[in-house]
Amino acid sequence: MSAGDFVAGRDALLEAQAAAAGDPGLEIRAAIELEFHAALTGAATSTAELVAVAEEAMPVLQDLGDDFGLSRAWRLVSEAHVIASRWADRATALERALHYAQRAGDRRQQSSIVALLAQALHYGPTPVDIAIARCEQLLGEAEGDRALAAALMSTLGGLNAMRGDFDRARSLWSDARNLYEELGLQHRRAARSLVAATIELLAGDAGAAERELRIGYDTLAAMGETYVRATLAAYLAGVLVELGRDDEAIELTRESETNASGDDVVPQVLWRGARARVFARRGDLTVAVELAHEAVRRAEATDFLDLRAGAFLDLAAVTSDADAAARAAAEYARKGNIVGVRRAGSLAPSVSS
Repeated sequence: MSAGDFVAGRDALLEAQAAAAGDPGLEIRAAIELEFHAALTGAATSTAELVAVAEEAMPVLQDLGDDFGLSRAWRLVSEAHVIASRWADRATALERALHYAQRAGDRRQQSSIVALLAQALHYGPTPVDIAIARCEQLLGEAEGDRALAAALMSTLGGLNAMRGDFDRARSLWSDARNLYEELGLQHRRAARSLVAATIELLAGDAGAAERELRIGYDTLAAMGETYVRATLAAYLAGVLVELGRDDEAIELTRESETNASGDDVVPQVLWRGARARVFARRGDLTVAVELAHEAVRRAEATDFLDLRAGAFLDLAAVTSDADAAARAAAEYARKGNIVGVRRAGSLAPSVSS
């Protein structure tokens, strides 16, 4: 699954599930891993399903003293939170997962969880400077763990871009990308193309952002993966709107709309924002405003401050509402995204005129 071979991954899990018949612990472990597979491939019916499987497993795993299994169960709960873009709740569930991984003595699991905790610092409400300090500390403690180092450098690249340090951001991403490729972690490298694209967008280079997203999108398409690809398609649609390629952007919003589950907040917000801007340019303001307001409504249910800010910027672009641009600036300021604050501030005079 880490290499992106989801068909073979599922076959292996089904074989394991069959072989585990009569062993409650192994049956539950296989069920949990199959839910991870469903989440990664977009096959999960809802976040409630993920949580239900995990919560049903926990008492049995507790009775069995299976700390590794409990770690995986709590990590599965955290997947529901990330789908809903509740990053603080994601971090809480991951802390529980890390506790059990440490009790189990499983270094690989601990490494993966730390990488995800850093990602929660990136996308959640933790201010940029605090998030950078914590991630740098974690990177110093990585102790030769190259997969964890790649994840932490990727996250640090995104955070440094928010402060406007683009040389460092690009260098960190380059080092992370090289490690992912050396380790054969193609799915992670593809998913993290979003970080590289965000760095370039903050730097004002939409063309470079498109190139980064295309690499990730095309890699996931070759794998037959749709879950993360729905998010990349929505981000890519927004970039293409910036580049004035509206027809291509609309096609990608349709793909994202088709593949993203109703619970998956980020793509649901992003494809609406991109489509709203295209419709506004085409003169269909009624639909554009409705889409932009719905994107804001969904974003406000999260603690993903940059997502909230972006939704307000799309609303400002559609309605020429200076208050929406000001609210975007306030969300960026809460995060400490200096570049975002400047962008929103530069937009405010044009939308009010």
